[in-house]
Amino acid sequence: MDHHVSRIFSVRCLRNDPSVFFSGGWDSTVQIWDIRAPEGSVRKICGPSVSGDSIDIKDNTMLVGNYQNNDIVQLYDFGKG
Repeated sequence: MDHHVSRIFSVRCLRNDPSVFFSGGWDSTVQIWDIRAPEGSVRKICGPSVSGDSIDIKDNTMLVGNYQNNDIVQLYDFGKG
């Protein structure tokens, strides 16, 4: 899947590279996009179901809020996904 299949609730740009941004929604993925790429997302992280403005990134760590009752706050290494 190189796109979302359900509602998107959060979008965040990479601060030092505005060509890269992240989106998360109800399909339990965070999609990583690069507007220079020809089609679709360039990478995805499976797991978090995002239902609010709950994606942030600082340095190389991405924080994602999860709608589910377990693992409500998740941290990911942006370099590794």
